[in-house]
Amino acid sequence: MEKKKTRIAVTSFNSAGYEKYGQRMIETYRQFWPDDIPLVVVSEDSIPVITDNRIFFHDYDKIVPEGVHFKNKFSSFSEANGTSYIFEESNGGSTVTKVYNYLFDAIRFSHKVFTLYGINRSYDCDEIIWLDGDTYTHTAIDDRFFELVSSGGGHMTYLGRDNMYSECGFLVFNRRNKINDIFFNQISSEYLNGEIFLLQEWHDSFIWDVIRVHYEKAEGIKNVSISGEGSTSLDPFDFSILNEYMHHMKGPERKEMDAHNK
Repeated sequence: MEKKKTRIAVTSFNSAGYEKYGQRMIETYRQFWPDDIPLVVVSEDSIPVITDNRIFFHDYDKIVPEGVHFKNKFSSFSEANGTSYIFEESNGGSTVTKVYNYLFDAIRFSHKVFTLYGINRSYDCDEIIWLDGDTYTHTAIDDRFFELVSSGGGHMTYLGRDNMYSECGFLVFNRRNKINDIFFNQISSEYLNGEIFLLQEWHDSFIWDVIRVHYEKAEGIKNVSISGEGSTSLDPFDFSILNEYMHHMKGPERKEMDAHNK
């Protein structure tokens, strides 16, 4: 008889996110997820998460001080926060326009990477499941769900998109794969050494793809996209098996709409 896999789910949000969608995320997790899969919540803020034998809370700075070090090291550079300035001169003088581009907001999007890095070394289990904090569950998670999101002995399950970076609101990592710890150590090193700033884009979805593809080619590591026909969509979550069990309130418009439809 095959041994049952041990799993943990991980999420993160700040205090504002907790008030807006995090409470609902946790409540529906308690209601619909199996009792033997704990949810680990990580935050930079002190938030009133009610912990028990299923829900655990960690301070970001304690579970992954490397993430704080990265932020302290690079956050004073406006470019690392996705901010740039456009200087224009005309006969009447010059103007400076401040421009924000999330594709280069390395500081903001480092939190997911370092959270998973810290959890990976702190918990012993077979699989780590990442759930974005603005996700809620509406249907009981069953064995069929885990069969369909399995990497089949590979390392990573993700939501791939054609001709652009993956959508990383849901991820599964097989910690028993030979590349797992190497994978997380390399990603954290590229942040801490500043190598991320040599990439074409500096957000977490892009670097997951870069390192994933590297090990697919260099080591023959298997990874599985569960996007299906949704690979051509901006929101493959909505077209995947995930949509039968969960809803991702991706983007400010969805968050506002779902807040009113609770």
